[in-house]
Amino acid sequence: MKYSKQILDITIKFIVAISMAFIFYFGPVWVARLFFSREFRQSCDVFTRNIILGSISILLVLMMMVIIRKNLTMQNFFQKIELKSIFLIMLYGFTLKGILVSIGQLYERSVYSPYADLSFSNMIIFGLVVAPIIEELAFRGVIQTYLRSLSIYRVRIFWIYLSFPVLLSAILFSLIHVNLYTQYRAGGLFGTLLYTFMGGLYLSYYFEKTRNIFVPIVGHFTLNLSAVIWGGVFHYVLSL
Repeated sequence: MKYSKQILDITIKFIVAISMAFIFYFGPVWVARLFFSREFRQSCDVFTRNIILGSISILLVLMMMVIIRKNLTMQNFFQKIELKSIFLIMLYGFTLKGILVSIGQLYERSVYSPYADLSFSNMIIFGLVVAPIIEELAFRGVIQTYLRSLSIYRVRIFWIYLSFPVLLSAILFSLIHVNLYTQYRAGGLFGTLLYTFMGGLYLSYYFEKTRNIFVPIVGHFTLNLSAVIWGGVFHYVLSL
């Protein structure tokens, strides 16, 4: 009976977590189609369209927080952190992105950036501010926190123990970024999933370690900024 209850609890949390990721990814587009005409959506510039989708995403995250409110407390989000944690997550993020971009460059023989089609102001607002905050609140703050009770289930990879919430949060984070492949054909589907999974794993691990949502937000900002910097570096090297 005890094991049956555990299996049921894991199954329910697994289904709810996947559902929340699904809603977060597809929800903004569905809501925009429901409330805004096709002509209006097609006439919007990139900035306006991102404002609309970003605002809807924030509302969906707040809705998800209400749904799982019993699992959320201030302690889930704002544990005390040291500057060392911020420094390390930025250092590791910059290094990780450099390695991933290098692998993508060797595999694809070209450099891409998901922000290449955005203006500088759009890149700053959405790529470096809005996306890190909204996505970290959704995947680390809500989904990973909701799965926190399952942290007792861990797997060892080399010298690091990774919990079930960390792994599932990273997998879902990777799956919702599959549009990087469909829109930019970046390194093949497997390469794109691996690329975003490693970033998600890094962010999820540090959130579990520090229990402060500010840490993965800074890490996400570093990853996105590093994508621009490393992309520029490889573009310069290839142009020589």
